[in-house]
Amino acid sequence: MNRKVIFLILLAVVLLMTAACGGVEEKKMKYFNRGKAFYDKGEYSKASLEFRNAIQVDPKFAQAYYWLGLTNLQLQHPERTFGNMSKAVELDPDLWDAHVVQGRLYLLGKEKTKALEKATLVLNKKPDHEEAMLLKAACLLADEKEAEAVPILESIITRNQKKAEAYIMMAQVRLRQQNSAAAVGVLQDLLKQDDKHKIGRLMLAEVLEKSGDLTSAEKELKTVADQNPGQDEPKLILAGFYARHDKIKEAEEVFRGLIKANPNKDRFRLALASFYAAKNKKNEAREVLQQAIKDLPEKYGAYESLARYYLLENAPDKAIGIMDQFINKVRTGPELLRAKLLKSEILLRTRKAAEASILVEEVLKENPKDILAHSLKGDILASKKDYIGAVSEYRTVMNEEPGNTIVALKLANVHLLNKENSLADEVLNKFLQRNPKDRVGRLALADIYRRSGKADRAKEQLEKVLDFYPDDRQALMNLGNLALSRKDAVTADKFFSRLLKLEPTSAPVLYKNGLVRLMERKVEASASLLEQALKVEPRYAPALELILNIMIQKNELDKALARCQEQIRLSPQTVRYHIFLGRLQATNKDLASARKSFEKALEMEPTNQEAMFDLARIEVAQGSLDAAITRVKEMRIKNPDNAGLAMFLAVLYEQKGEPARTRELYEGILKKRPDFEAAANNLAFYYSEHEPTTENLIKADKLITPLLQKHPDVPEIVDTAAWVYYRLGDYNRAKDLLLGLEDKAKNMAPFNYHLGMVLSKLGELDEARKHLELALAGPEKFPGRKEAEEALKKLK
Repeated sequence: MNRKVIFLILLAVVLLMTAACGGVEEKKMKYFNRGKAFYDKGEYSKASLEFRNAIQVDPKFAQAYYWLGLTNLQLQHPERTFGNMSKAVELDPDLWDAHVVQGRLYLLGKEKTKALEKATLVLNKKPDHEEAMLLKAACLLADEKEAEAVPILESIITRNQKKAEAYIMMAQVRLRQQNSAAAVGVLQDLLKQDDKHKIGRLMLAEVLEKSGDLTSAEKELKTVADQNPGQDEPKLILAGFYARHDKIKEAEEVFRGLIKANPNKDRFRLALASFYAAKNKKNEAREVLQQAIKDLPEKYGAYESLARYYLLENAPDKAIGIMDQFINKVRTGPELLRAKLLKSEILLRTRKAAEASILVEEVLKENPKDILAHSLKGDILASKKDYIGAVSEYRTVMNEEPGNTIVALKLANVHLLNKENSLADEVLNKFLQRNPKDRVGRLALADIYRRSGKADRAKEQLEKVLDFYPDDRQALMNLGNLALSRKDAVTADKFFSRLLKLEPTSAPVLYKNGLVRLMERKVEASASLLEQALKVEPRYAPALELILNIMIQKNELDKALARCQEQIRLSPQTVRYHIFLGRLQATNKDLASARKSFEKALEMEPTNQEAMFDLARIEVAQGSLDAAITRVKEMRIKNPDNAGLAMFLAVLYEQKGEPARTRELYEGILKKRPDFEAAANNLAFYYSEHEPTTENLIKADKLITPLLQKHPDVPEIVDTAAWVYYRLGDYNRAKDLLLGLEDKAKNMAPFNYHLGMVLSKLGELDEARKHLELALAGPEKFPGRKEAEEALKKLK
């Protein structure tokens, strides 16, 4: 072969290789550029496909991995994003933007050290890299190092006045420093650079609102709505603002505008109904839902909301009727199954477990894997005390959804009810081993420990939540509350102060800090914090209640009345404020005005039990026991399962001198609530005082013995136990119990009566006479007063 031919062949090979390489480059860039075009349009699924095509053509294409990571971030796949960024920096260690995204993901995962390492890595190579500077500032803020973060943010803003994220972070810093005015200034500077920056303007509106500048806040929210005419969310936010500040007509106008613009969507009708319900406009809420059902008969949402509304009104039959209306109209589909399950839930609440079970089985026949149905079946079995069956159903759910926190807690609770404490602990520990960062699970477990009296174990779980989520508001709040319950002001202050830094304009947080100051006897500081809470949230009743209590303790009843009336002017729709006013008026002996205040509260919220109880007390104070009894009976019709109402009615019958009517009430309470100690004590006393048959005294002994073992120092329980033993003829035991109470109860007429009767039976007649005389010295009416008078006559 001559040299010319060889040269031509080699030239051809080179040309072919060059052409092939050019084709690969051109092909991957074609996919890559198309992916970026889709990304810019917000079509992230299409963008993802194009970037993956580019990577398939060139597996070492670092930029494609980077952009695929950004796309996955938009698609809310952070794990995939991290993998994409890791591959990008592996292929191109100088791809600094990818390092920053990794750092942000570390920070989101509460791995602050790793996040800061990424920021430092980039800044060492690129000191002016803005995204890395922002990442470093965010890491510093996460460590509460505001003083170090501020210069970085100021440097970014000076260099790039359009860097919105720096303004937002700077505003957050100023809020942490409780400098609302400075935060407003920062956000206004941002909007000068970008008038349509939605997040910045919404944040500005929030800060203005919490600062009490409602006019300016409203203006900003209206601007956001006007700048985004095709979006519904800004209008909903504006409606929420109006709702919070009792601007009923304005809120209605926004909601109805949304409904008119979206006649085939039930979302805005449901929002309007919720608004009316929150404002105690229950008729309006019901009318909106009924109209939604009429206009959109195939949409399930209004049926469910109306049914739940009826449940709140204690009208389960109406709720079931609404569900039946949907079930009869819509014969198939997933919403039909939802309706059946809600109906089943209502039936279970009304103790119709057999009917509820039929519906659940129908759903499971249609869809054997319906998780909600299995969970509800577990609830039904648990209500029947079939704990083994309930465990089986809950475990079925857990096998399908090992992260289901609610069902995990139900499963543990069933084991507890079945006295399988070790199994309950095992369930919870296994759940948290699989889901160590499940904050809801740990918070709920902590609550279980708290309610079980295991405060240290509750504290341990809450602190573990903070290990994963250092700024978790609920964990900090619960730890503070635990400390308050132990009267540990120092520890409570530690947690509530941290919360105040995170939420400087939160009414509940300001209130808790006010409580701590009060524990420290810093009354003025406490009052200042409580007033701040009311400025932030005029309807925050706990703050006003504590302010009024402080004034009453200082014997400033007139000031308390004036302060309460002032707050009612600011927030006239807050029912509890009218109740507070009524109580103050009653304390001031102005019962006529107190009655009007309680009646006003009931006019606004007809089922409010506080107002009902207070009004009944007014009637008792005015000597109208029959009116009080009638009112409580009316309340019980609406709340037949309310043990407190039954107890109150029993007390009224006792005051009226009709103790026989209390027995049925106490027995009814204990049938539903065997652990209701006050009812058990009162029933034991009733048996021993009014119907001391042998059979009843045996019942009384069974009721009072466990209470005495649990509460050996509670005078009411000890006195009842002593009287039971007196009736049983065990006079020495009765005497020992009563003498143990002498220091606490020596001025109580019933105690002296009982001790006098016991001593009389033991032949200690002089002491018996002395105690009976003490019992009868005052005008107090007590069960057995006539018997005491007759016994004293015999001793004289």
